[in-house]
Amino acid sequence: MSLAKWALGTFGAQIIGVFCLTLWGMINAHILGPEGKGIVTLAFLYPELFFNLFWLSLGPVYLHHIGKARYKLGNFATNSLVFAIILSSLAILIFWLTFFLFRDHLYPGVKGTYLIVTMLFVPCLMIIYYFCAILQGSCNIRDYNGVWLTWRMGGVVLIILLVFVLKLGVWGAIIGGSIAISLTAAVSIYLVARITKKEDWRIEPLLLKETLKDGIKLHIGGITTYLRSRVSFLLLNYYLGIRDVGLFSVALTISESLYLIPQATSTVLWPKAASANEEESARLTALISRHTLFWVIVASLIFALGAKYLIWLFAGKKFFSVILPLIILLPGITFQSLGIN
Repeated sequence: MSLAKWALGTFGAQIIGVFCLTLWGMINAHILGPEGKGIVTLAFLYPELFFNLFWLSLGPVYLHHIGKARYKLGNFATNSLVFAIILSSLAILIFWLTFFLFRDHLYPGVKGTYLIVTMLFVPCLMIIYYFCAILQGSCNIRDYNGVWLTWRMGGVVLIILLVFVLKLGVWGAIIGGSIAISLTAAVSIYLVARITKKEDWRIEPLLLKETLKDGIKLHIGGITTYLRSRVSFLLLNYYLGIRDVGLFSVALTISESLYLIPQATSTVLWPKAASANEEESARLTALISRHTLFWVIVASLIFALGAKYLIWLFAGKKFFSVILPLIILLPGITFQSLGIN
Protein backbone atom coordinates (compact mmCIF):
# COMPACT_ATOMS: atom_id res chain seq x y z
CA MET A 1 0.00 0.00 0.00
CA SER A 2 1.31 3.49 -0.89
CA LEU A 3 2.24 6.10 1.67
CA ALA A 4 -0.69 8.27 0.55
CA LYS A 5 -3.23 5.46 1.01
CA TRP A 6 -1.80 4.58 4.42
CA ALA A 7 -2.01 8.22 5.49
CA LEU A 8 -5.57 8.54 4.17
CA GLY A 9 -6.66 5.39 6.00
CA THR A 10 -5.01 6.55 9.20
CA PHE A 11 -6.56 9.98 8.83
CA GLY A 12 -10.00 8.38 8.51
CA ALA A 13 -9.41 6.23 11.58
CA GLN A 14 -8.23 9.23 13.55
CA ILE A 15 -11.28 11.24 12.51
CA ILE A 16 -13.41 8.50 14.03
CA GLY A 17 -11.16 8.51 17.10
CA VAL A 18 -11.41 12.29 17.49
CA PHE A 19 -15.19 12.09 17.11
CA CYS A 20 -15.31 9.50 19.90
CA LEU A 21 -13.01 11.54 22.13
CA THR A 22 -15.09 14.64 21.44
CA LEU A 23 -18.31 12.84 22.35
CA TRP A 24 -16.55 11.39 25.43
CA GLY A 25 -15.46 14.85 26.55
CA MET A 26 -18.82 16.41 25.73
CA ILE A 27 -20.70 13.96 27.94
CA ASN A 28 -18.29 14.49 30.83
CA ALA A 29 -18.38 18.28 30.47
CA HIS A 30 -22.15 18.64 30.04
CA ILE A 31 -23.12 16.19 32.80
CA LEU A 32 -20.31 16.57 35.32
CA GLY A 33 -19.79 20.34 34.93
CA PRO A 34 -16.47 22.20 35.39
CA GLU A 35 -15.67 20.69 38.81
CA GLY A 36 -16.51 17.09 37.87
CA LYS A 37 -14.63 17.48 34.59
CA GLY A 38 -11.64 18.74 36.56
CA ILE A 39 -11.70 15.75 38.92
CA VAL A 40 -11.82 13.26 36.05
CA THR A 41 -9.07 15.13 34.18
CA LEU A 42 -6.73 14.96 37.19
CA ALA A 43 -7.65 11.37 38.08
CA PHE A 44 -6.34 10.27 34.67
CA LEU A 45 -3.60 12.89 34.47
CA TYR A 46 -1.55 11.41 37.32
CA PRO A 47 -1.27 7.86 35.89
CA GLU A 48 -0.53 9.44 32.50
CA LEU A 49 2.17 11.55 34.16
CA PHE A 50 3.86 8.58 35.81
CA PHE A 51 3.57 6.57 32.61
CA ASN A 52 5.40 9.30 30.71
CA LEU A 53 8.05 9.60 33.41
CA PHE A 54 8.85 5.89 33.43
CA TRP A 55 8.12 4.36 30.01
CA LEU A 56 11.57 5.49 28.79
CA SER A 57 10.30 6.56 25.33
CA LEU A 58 10.77 3.03 24.00
CA GLY A 59 8.10 3.41 21.30
CA PRO A 60 10.21 5.56 18.92
CA VAL A 61 13.22 3.35 19.71
CA TYR A 62 11.25 0.27 18.64
CA LEU A 63 10.48 1.89 15.28
CA HIS A 64 14.18 2.34 14.61
CA HIS A 65 15.18 -1.20 15.61
CA ILE A 66 12.27 -2.89 13.85
CA GLY A 67 13.18 -1.00 10.66
CA LYS A 68 16.69 -2.49 10.82
CA ALA A 69 15.16 -6.02 10.97
CA ARG A 70 17.85 -7.46 13.27
CA TYR A 71 15.40 -9.02 15.75
CA LYS A 72 12.11 -10.90 15.60
CA LEU A 73 8.89 -9.08 16.43
CA GLY A 74 8.28 -11.66 19.15
CA ASN A 75 11.49 -10.50 20.85
CA PHE A 76 10.11 -6.97 21.00
CA ALA A 77 6.80 -8.25 22.38
CA THR A 78 8.37 -10.29 25.17
CA ASN A 79 10.80 -7.53 26.09
CA SER A 80 7.87 -5.11 26.16
CA LEU A 81 6.09 -7.20 28.79
CA VAL A 82 9.28 -7.24 30.88
CA PHE A 83 9.67 -3.47 30.59
CA ALA A 84 5.98 -2.90 31.37
CA ILE A 85 6.08 -4.99 34.55
CA ILE A 86 9.31 -3.53 35.92
CA LEU A 87 8.84 0.12 34.94
CA SER A 88 5.16 0.34 35.89
CA SER A 89 5.85 -1.25 39.28
CA LEU A 90 8.53 1.36 39.90
CA ALA A 91 6.17 4.12 38.75
CA ILE A 92 3.37 2.99 41.09
CA LEU A 93 5.80 2.69 44.01
CA ILE A 94 7.12 6.22 43.49
CA PHE A 95 3.58 7.54 43.13
CA TRP A 96 2.46 6.12 46.47
CA LEU A 97 5.57 7.37 48.23
CA THR A 98 4.97 10.90 46.95
CA PHE A 99 1.23 10.62 47.65
CA PHE A 100 1.68 9.81 51.31
CA LEU A 101 4.54 12.25 51.87
CA PHE A 102 3.41 15.25 49.78
CA ARG A 103 -0.31 14.74 49.22
CA ASP A 104 -1.42 18.29 50.01
CA HIS A 105 1.22 19.84 47.75
CA LEU A 106 1.25 17.44 44.78
CA TYR A 107 -2.28 15.95 44.73
CA PRO A 108 -4.69 18.56 46.15
CA GLY A 109 -8.40 18.11 45.58
CA VAL A 110 -8.38 14.54 44.24
CA LYS A 111 -9.67 11.69 46.40
CA GLY A 112 -7.20 8.89 47.01
CA THR A 113 -9.87 6.31 46.11
CA TYR A 114 -10.01 7.67 42.55
CA LEU A 115 -6.24 7.44 42.21
CA ILE A 116 -6.14 3.91 43.65
CA VAL A 117 -8.22 2.80 40.67
CA THR A 118 -6.58 4.82 37.90
CA MET A 119 -2.95 4.21 38.94
CA LEU A 120 -3.49 0.48 38.53
CA PHE A 121 -3.62 1.01 34.78
CA VAL A 122 -0.09 2.34 34.31
CA PRO A 123 1.03 -1.17 33.14
CA CYS A 124 -1.81 -1.18 30.61
CA LEU A 125 -0.70 2.19 29.23
CA MET A 126 2.84 0.90 28.78
CA ILE A 127 1.62 -2.24 27.04
CA ILE A 128 -0.57 -0.22 24.68
CA TYR A 129 2.22 2.12 23.63
CA TYR A 130 4.89 -0.59 23.36
CA PHE A 131 2.73 -2.96 21.34
CA CYS A 132 1.38 -0.18 19.12
CA ALA A 133 4.99 0.71 18.30
CA ILE A 134 5.53 -2.90 17.23
CA LEU A 135 2.48 -2.76 14.95
CA GLN A 136 3.50 0.60 13.54
CA GLY A 137 7.12 -0.41 13.01
CA SER A 138 6.10 -3.58 11.19
CA CYS A 139 3.76 -1.49 8.96
CA ASN A 140 0.62 -3.16 10.28
CA ILE A 141 -1.12 0.20 10.13
CA ARG A 142 -4.63 -1.26 10.02
CA ASP A 143 -4.09 -3.12 13.28
CA TYR A 144 -2.36 -0.08 14.76
CA ASN A 145 -5.42 2.02 14.00
CA GLY A 146 -7.62 -0.76 15.35
CA VAL A 147 -5.97 -0.55 18.77
CA TRP A 148 -6.59 3.18 19.10
CA LEU A 149 -10.16 2.84 17.85
CA THR A 150 -10.78 0.16 20.46
CA TRP A 151 -9.75 2.62 23.16
CA ARG A 152 -11.75 5.54 21.75
CA MET A 153 -14.89 3.67 20.73
CA GLY A 154 -14.90 1.40 23.77
CA GLY A 155 -14.43 4.39 26.03
CA VAL A 156 -17.25 6.43 24.54
CA VAL A 157 -19.68 3.48 24.71
CA LEU A 158 -18.84 2.96 28.39
CA ILE A 159 -19.15 6.67 29.17
CA ILE A 160 -22.55 6.83 27.50
CA LEU A 161 -23.68 3.83 29.55
CA LEU A 162 -22.16 4.73 32.92
CA VAL A 163 -22.31 8.54 32.93
CA PHE A 164 -25.17 9.46 30.58
CA VAL A 165 -27.57 6.53 31.09
CA LEU A 166 -26.82 5.23 34.60
CA LYS A 167 -25.85 8.66 35.99
CA LEU A 168 -22.88 7.35 37.99
CA GLY A 169 -21.11 10.70 37.86
CA VAL A 170 -17.37 10.92 38.42
CA TRP A 171 -17.11 7.25 39.37
CA GLY A 172 -18.83 6.28 36.11
CA ALA A 173 -16.29 8.28 34.11
CA ILE A 174 -13.35 6.75 36.00
CA ILE A 175 -14.61 3.17 35.78
CA GLY A 176 -15.51 3.56 32.10
CA GLY A 177 -12.11 4.99 31.21
CA SER A 178 -10.30 2.30 33.19
CA ILE A 179 -12.17 -0.56 31.51
CA ALA A 180 -11.47 0.95 28.09
CA ILE A 181 -7.73 1.10 28.83
CA SER A 182 -7.66 -2.52 30.05
CA LEU A 183 -9.54 -3.75 26.98
CA THR A 184 -7.23 -1.86 24.65
CA ALA A 185 -4.13 -3.38 26.27
CA ALA A 186 -5.56 -6.88 25.75
CA VAL A 187 -6.39 -6.12 22.10
CA SER A 188 -2.88 -4.78 21.42
CA ILE A 189 -1.30 -7.98 22.77
CA TYR A 190 -3.66 -10.11 20.70
CA LEU A 191 -2.94 -8.24 17.46
CA VAL A 192 0.83 -8.50 17.92
CA ALA A 193 0.52 -12.21 18.82
CA ARG A 194 -1.38 -12.72 15.58
CA ILE A 195 1.54 -11.50 13.42
CA THR A 196 4.32 -13.24 15.36
CA LYS A 197 5.44 -16.81 15.87
CA LYS A 198 5.04 -18.38 19.30
CA GLU A 199 8.66 -19.51 19.37
CA ASP A 200 9.85 -15.92 18.84
CA TRP A 201 8.28 -14.80 22.12
CA ARG A 202 11.42 -14.96 24.21
CA ILE A 203 13.53 -12.41 26.06
CA GLU A 204 16.40 -11.08 23.98
CA PRO A 205 19.02 -9.63 26.39
CA LEU A 206 20.95 -7.75 23.70
CA LEU A 207 17.76 -6.08 22.46
CA LEU A 208 16.88 -5.16 26.05
CA LYS A 209 20.25 -3.49 26.43
CA GLU A 210 20.12 -1.65 23.09
CA THR A 211 16.57 -0.34 23.46
CA LEU A 212 17.16 0.67 27.06
CA LYS A 213 20.30 2.59 26.10
CA ASP A 214 18.60 4.36 23.19
CA GLY A 215 15.44 5.02 25.18
CA ILE A 216 17.29 6.77 27.97
CA LYS A 217 18.90 9.10 25.40
CA LEU A 218 15.48 10.11 24.03
CA HIS A 219 13.61 10.15 27.29
CA ILE A 220 14.66 13.53 28.69
CA GLY A 221 13.31 15.25 25.59
CA GLY A 222 10.12 13.20 25.81
CA ILE A 223 9.55 14.16 29.43
CA THR A 224 10.06 17.87 28.79
CA THR A 225 7.66 17.74 25.83
CA TYR A 226 4.99 16.06 27.93
CA LEU A 227 5.42 18.35 30.93
CA ARG A 228 5.24 21.40 28.68
CA SER A 229 1.75 20.35 27.60
CA ARG A 230 0.43 19.09 30.95
CA VAL A 231 2.13 21.01 33.75
CA SER A 232 -0.52 23.71 33.30
CA PHE A 233 -3.11 21.37 34.85
CA LEU A 234 -0.94 20.81 37.91
CA LEU A 235 -0.33 24.54 38.36
CA LEU A 236 -4.01 25.37 37.92
CA ASN A 237 -5.00 22.74 40.45
CA TYR A 238 -2.47 23.96 42.99
CA TYR A 239 -3.18 27.69 42.72
CA LEU A 240 -6.81 27.94 41.53
CA GLY A 241 -8.48 24.58 42.16
CA ILE A 242 -10.22 21.75 40.36
CA ARG A 243 -12.94 23.87 38.74
CA ASP A 244 -10.38 25.83 36.73
CA VAL A 245 -8.71 22.57 35.71
CA GLY A 246 -12.05 21.45 34.29
CA LEU A 247 -12.53 24.72 32.43
CA PHE A 248 -9.04 24.78 30.93
CA SER A 249 -9.21 21.10 29.97
CA VAL A 250 -11.98 21.93 27.49
CA ALA A 251 -9.90 24.63 25.75
CA LEU A 252 -6.85 22.38 25.58
CA THR A 253 -8.80 19.36 24.31
CA ILE A 254 -10.36 21.36 21.49
CA SER A 255 -7.07 22.97 20.47
CA GLU A 256 -5.15 19.68 20.58
CA SER A 257 -7.55 18.12 18.10
CA LEU A 258 -5.39 19.94 15.52
CA TYR A 259 -2.79 17.24 16.17
CA LEU A 260 -5.04 14.88 14.20
CA ILE A 261 -3.43 16.07 10.96
CA PRO A 262 0.29 15.58 11.80
CA GLN A 263 -0.42 12.41 13.77
CA ALA A 264 -2.00 10.80 10.71
CA THR A 265 1.02 11.56 8.52
CA SER A 266 3.66 10.72 11.14
CA THR A 267 2.08 7.31 11.82
CA VAL A 268 2.95 6.16 8.33
CA LEU A 269 6.05 8.32 7.85
CA TRP A 270 8.11 6.96 10.77
CA PRO A 271 8.33 3.31 9.71
CA LYS A 272 9.02 4.37 6.10
CA ALA A 273 11.74 6.79 7.18
CA ALA A 274 13.32 4.27 9.55
CA SER A 275 13.85 1.75 6.75
CA ALA A 276 14.92 4.32 4.09
CA ASN A 277 18.34 5.80 3.47
CA GLU A 278 19.19 9.21 4.89
CA GLU A 279 18.51 11.16 1.70
CA GLU A 280 15.09 9.60 1.07
CA SER A 281 14.13 9.94 4.73
CA ALA A 282 14.94 13.67 4.66
CA ARG A 283 12.98 14.15 1.42
CA LEU A 284 9.86 12.43 2.79
CA THR A 285 9.99 14.35 6.06
CA ALA A 286 10.35 17.75 4.37
CA LEU A 287 7.57 17.04 1.85
CA ILE A 288 5.04 15.88 4.41
CA SER A 289 5.93 18.61 6.93
CA ARG A 290 5.19 21.38 4.41
CA HIS A 291 1.76 19.99 3.53
CA THR A 292 0.98 19.25 7.16
CA LEU A 293 1.76 22.78 8.33
CA PHE A 294 -0.46 24.29 5.63
CA TRP A 295 -3.51 22.27 6.61
CA VAL A 296 -2.93 22.80 10.34
CA ILE A 297 -2.85 26.58 9.79
CA VAL A 298 -6.12 26.41 7.82
CA ALA A 299 -7.77 24.35 10.57
CA SER A 300 -6.42 26.69 13.26
CA LEU A 301 -8.00 29.73 11.58
CA ILE A 302 -11.34 27.92 11.38
CA PHE A 303 -11.11 27.05 15.08
CA ALA A 304 -10.32 30.67 16.01
CA LEU A 305 -13.27 32.04 14.06
CA GLY A 306 -15.65 29.46 15.51
CA ALA A 307 -14.24 29.29 19.06
CA LYS A 308 -17.47 30.28 20.82
CA TYR A 309 -19.55 27.79 18.85
CA LEU A 310 -17.02 24.99 19.40
CA ILE A 311 -17.02 25.51 23.16
CA TRP A 312 -20.84 25.72 23.28
CA LEU A 313 -21.11 22.48 21.31
CA PHE A 314 -18.39 20.67 23.25
CA ALA A 315 -19.15 21.72 26.81
CA GLY A 316 -21.99 24.26 27.05
CA LYS A 317 -22.33 27.86 28.20
CA LYS A 318 -20.75 27.12 31.58
CA PHE A 319 -17.38 26.94 29.78
CA PHE A 320 -17.60 30.21 27.77
CA SER A 321 -14.91 31.75 30.00
CA VAL A 322 -12.25 29.76 28.10
CA ILE A 323 -12.99 31.21 24.64
CA LEU A 324 -9.98 33.54 24.86
CA PRO A 325 -7.62 30.83 26.28
CA LEU A 326 -8.64 28.59 23.36
CA ILE A 327 -7.74 31.26 20.79
CA ILE A 328 -4.43 31.94 22.58
CA LEU A 329 -3.53 28.24 22.51
CA LEU A 330 -4.04 27.81 18.76
CA PRO A 331 -0.81 29.43 17.41
CA GLY A 332 1.36 27.41 19.79
CA ILE A 333 -0.43 24.17 18.94
CA THR A 334 -0.06 24.97 15.22
CA PHE A 335 3.71 25.33 15.27
CA GLN A 336 4.20 22.58 17.84
CA SER A 337 2.49 20.21 15.41
CA LEU A 338 5.61 20.36 13.25
CA GLY A 339 7.46 18.44 15.97
CA ILE A 340 5.15 15.46 15.49
CA ASN A 341 6.45 14.73 11.98
